Amino acid sequence: MKEFLIKIVLFALLIFLVDKLFIIIRNKAPEYDYDRRLEMILEGNINKDIIILGSSRGQRNIDVQLMKDSLNTESVFNLSYGGSTPEFQGFILDQLIKNNQKPKLIIKLVDDDFELMNKGLYGNAKAFRIDRLNPLAKYQEIRECLYVRGVKNEVLSKLFILHQLNRSNFNLRKKGVIDTIYGAKPIEGHDSSLVWRYKSKQEYNRFNEEDLQIKNLINLQKKCLKNDIELILATAPVFREVNEIWIERMRQLAIPNTLFYTHEINEKAYKEKDNFADYSHLNNKGAAIYTQEIINFIKDNGLELH
Repeated sequence: MKEFLIKIVLFALLIFLVDKLFIIIRNKAPEYDYDRRLEMILEGNINKDIIILGSSRGQRNIDVQLMKDSLNTESVFNLSYGGSTPEFQGFILDQLIKNNQKPKLIIKLVDDDFELMNKGLYGNAKAFRIDRLNPLAKYQEIRECLYVRGVKNEVLSKLFILHQLNRSNFNLRKKGVIDTIYGAKPIEGHDSSLVWRYKSKQEYNRFNEEDLQIKNLINLQKKCLKNDIELILATAPVFREVNEIWIERMRQLAIPNTLFYTHEINEKAYKEKDNFADYSHLNNKGAAIYTQEIINFIKDNGLELH
């Protein structure tokens, strides 16, 4: 019996020691990720005056180089993530403030009709873009976020490195990389099959809004106010009739000190399919037009960025 117990103890010890070898994979995984922007935030390497936040609209509709040139600054970076909600964007803002020099201005694009709803891209919106956290398990703040969201068990994670990992951590092949100079770029080309869509003005249904996303949108604004960060909430063009009821709803949710920008709804360029990559995103030509609007708004409001 004693010999049997010794074997069990030795076997358990062996498993424990072998498990510790996985720390090598955990710590190397970020180097092979296709999008290293969150890692740059955690390492304190995003010290920019102007930050773009949003989902794929923010990711594709802003021409960062044009903004740099027009505002005479190199200090602009895009931290928008496709499919993200105000909750995940607030998490990005928290990490940005905690680990980096605070930005002077944040431009957050809001998604027409969908900003406060449960988006289906990348699974359930409550998935919180967990795919962006998984490769970064070597960071304590990331592991703590995964505990809070019930993705990982805190006790097991502290006992076993393997429990901290996800299947994606074992894919150590180099992948395509999101730009680490601009953060994101507009899409080139356009979809020639696009057909202008008309929408009834009563089509926005507030019953589809989620209280959690309303709370997080307001909290994001309060964080900017508390940290003396200028914030612009901005609508962006889509290749269909604008829902003015939705725009007014977004305006209602802008707290004092938040600037609200509505894009030029009647701009002819936003009704030309040559300026759109698809129904929801501008291409590089359309992004240049829209970005210039944002630049003019920044200048008209006398925002001090230097």
